[in-house]
Amino acid sequence: MLVKFFSEIVNWYIFLGLSYFGILMFFLGIFFLIFPNILKKRLNFTRLKSFWFFGLSVVAILIAQLLIPEGFP
Repeated sequence: MLVKFFSEIVNWYIFLGLSYFGILMFFLGIFFLIFPNILKKRLNFTRLKSFWFFGLSVVAILIAQLLIPEGFP
């Protein structure tokens, strides 16, 4: 009973964490796609590298969709 309760809480935190991480990576990808010069000097950042943020966002959101907890609307 107690183990099920804690596993449900952990499942919710993983689900929400991956969802928020995916949303954050998506918006960072848009930001660095529009303004690539911010990181260009230090990291040799290009617009092509900003698509890594989009890829990370898609993967994180897809994994979060697989982990939807019970009772989620």
